[in-house]
Amino acid sequence: MGFNGIKLGVGAMFLTSVFAMQNTTADSCVFVTNTTPQTVTLQVTHTGNHILQHGNQWAHEATQIAP
Repeated sequence: MGFNGIKLGVGAMFLTSVFAMQNTTADSCVFVTNTTPQTVTLQVTHTGNHILQHGNQWAHEATQIAP
C-alpha cells in the first residue's frame, strides 16, 4: 500500500467519523383505513428506553376512524 492508499484510507476514516457524529432524524407516518361498518377506536402505546413526548416528538391525529 503506497502513499496514495494511505491518503485514501485516512480520507475514508475521516468521512466515516463525520457521518457518525451527525444527528440523524427519521419521520414515519402510519395510515389506517377502516373498511368495517363500525367505528374503530385507536389507542397508541409505545415502550422502550427512550420514550417520545406526545405533542412534542410525536402526534396522534385521530382517536376514532369512521366507517
